[in-house]
Amino acid sequence: LAMITGIVIDAFSEMQAQKVAKEENLESICFVCNVGRFRVDQDGIGFDRHIRLEHDPRMYLFFLVNVCEKSAENANVMTESERYIYEAMWPEEGKRSFHWLPREQTFTLKHTEDVE
Repeated sequence: LAMITGIVIDAFSEMQAQKVAKEENLESICFVCNVGRFRVDQDGIGFDRHIRLEHDPRMYLFFLVNVCEKSAENANVMTESERYIYEAMWPEEGKRSFHWLPREQTFTLKHTEDVE
């Protein structure tokens, strides 16, 4: 019985450690562009401001929901950019593509790198 209790406690402590690691990752790396907090704080506008103004995940979610609703209603009302992203996210064949997301780039970081 003690051995089973030990295994259960060990499993729960491992799950807790994984949860903490995921939370720390979300607090230190931008979910959208994958740029770390330190880099954005040092070379950009600050991590919290970056998330709030440039890469708020909720805005990306709202955009995808909007694109999906437009395609369901009438695909003719979609802009070319919306159609491009819709076809990348919901292809008729093959896997989804996330290449349209800004990976490791932001307007503010790009601006500070261009100035140097």
